[in-house]
This record gives sequence, structure tokens and C-alpha cells, in this order.
Amino acid sequence: MKSLFLLLLGQVFLLSCEQIRFLEIDDKDPRLVLNGIMSPGLGLWVNVSESTGATTPAIESYVPVEDAVVEIYRNDTFVTSIMENDAGNYFTTNFHPLEGRPYQIEVRSNGVTPVRASVTIPPKVEIAAYDTTVVRMPDQETIFYTDIEFVDPPEPGNHYMIGAYFYKYEQYFPIGLELEDLDADIYILDGINVIAYRDEGFNGTRKTVRASFRLYEEKGFTTNVILRLYSIEKAYFDYMKSYSQNFTILNEDKILFEPVLVSSNIEGGFGVISAVSHSVVHFEYEF
Repeated sequence: MKSLFLLLLGQVFLLSCEQIRFLEIDDKDPRLVLNGIMSPGLGLWVNVSESTGATTPAIESYVPVEDAVVEIYRNDTFVTSIMENDAGNYFTTNFHPLEGRPYQIEVRSNGVTPVRASVTIPPKVEIAAYDTTVVRMPDQETIFYTDIEFVDPPEPGNHYMIGAYFYKYEQYFPIGLELEDLDADIYILDGINVIAYRDEGFNGTRKTVRASFRLYEEKGFTTNVILRLYSIEKAYFDYMKSYSQNFTILNEDKILFEPVLVSSNIEGGFGVISAVSHSVVHFEYEF
């Protein structure tokens, strides 16, 4: 009883010393956020927005910038600029960047610090072979089992991403690949459907990626399926790697966790501009 009394008395003293303190966190000036892609086939597309404070409601956290000037340089020599945009999306298909050449993207907007990104488009690696087996289920589900093979160049430090798309309603939609290859460095099925590799485990050799995907369509529907092998920069790979680590943590519902700093190649701002080249194979399928 004496021990119990002392324990309760100690809790009373602890509670009597409890204080509630409110921390004031100063909001920093907004910075530009760039998320974009540059490739020989697509040219350049970049979304420009402003960063917001940590206390900003999620519904208000996206602030597109529609008065920016996006300029493209090659070896610091001006190439072209983009001002026309759609809700902060700046794009041009008249610009055809070359593999292996360094490019710089500079973005300016009134009242915000200018930002800059430096990228180099990796050489394209061709899909050497592919094979697809189709299993039609009785409930309109069709399962595609596919192998994609490519030969990694002998130089170390190559990075890859796999994508699949199907045609419907006059446009292509991404397909979530179910991975059957445990060697992937990045694999996020939920949300953004990313599969990515670095060549440390197969440098200079033939690599086979085994995956599957499912489509639900009525009998008689015909579509075109595209499989793409992207060669990507290390900066983009690092960005996706840090994103995947954050994605895993947030989906574990942990109260306390070690924060992960998301990688970026934007000087003076946030986000990433990815430089990619890709090879593609496609096939038509009637359900």
C-alpha cells in the first residue's frame, strides 16, 4: 500500500508540472516546384507550382504558376523558351533534345526566386525480345504474362524504368504491372505504378523482367498494348527511391518515424525534371 501511495503521489506531482506550449513555425517564402520530363520523342513537359506552408490544408496545397517563363539551354547556349501553359503545365513538342547532350532548364516567375535544373538524356537501350502469354478468365478478366528482355551496356551506372499502357477512349492509359522479379530496386504498385532498376546486379549482361497485368474488358473489344523500357538518369532514380521510402512509411501508419529527405535536381527549388529515352514494343489484342 505504501508503494502504491508513493506511485500515485508521484503521478500527481508530474501532472501538476504539465504545461501546454504552442510552437510558432514561421512560414518560409514560397519556392518554385518543378515536375517534368524531357525526352527525344516528347520534347519537354514541366508543371510549375509554388511550395506552400506545412499548415496549409491539402486541398489548397497545389498552387499552379501561370506567369512563368521556361527557358531551355544546351551547354548554356539558349535554345528556346515556353510561355504558353495550361494550368501551370508548360510543354513543347517542337524541341527535340539529343541523347548524351547536357541541357539546362531555367524557370522564372514574378516574386519568386528563379530555379534551374541540369539534365542529360541517357542513351536508349533497345528491347531485345519480348513474349506475352494471355489467360482469359470467365469473369471478363484477362491476365497478361509478359517477359521483357534487354542487354545492359558494359558501362556501369545505368538505370531503367518499365511502363505498360493500353488504348481506350482514344487515349492511352497506364497499366499497373504486378511484378514477378524480386531484383527490382523500386516497386510501387499502388498509386503511381513504378518499377525501376539499377544495373549493379546485371551490369553488361542480358536482363529479363517478368511481370503480369490484368484488364477487364467485354468480348470483342480491341486494344493496343504498349510496353516501354525507359533509360533514366540517376537523379530521377534517386528521386523515385526517396519517394518510395516515404510512400512505404506513410502506408505503415507509424506515429513516429525517421523522415526521408526527397531527392531533387532543382537548384533553388523543389521537385525533379527527369531526362529519359525509351524503346517500345506493342501488340494488338482482341478480347
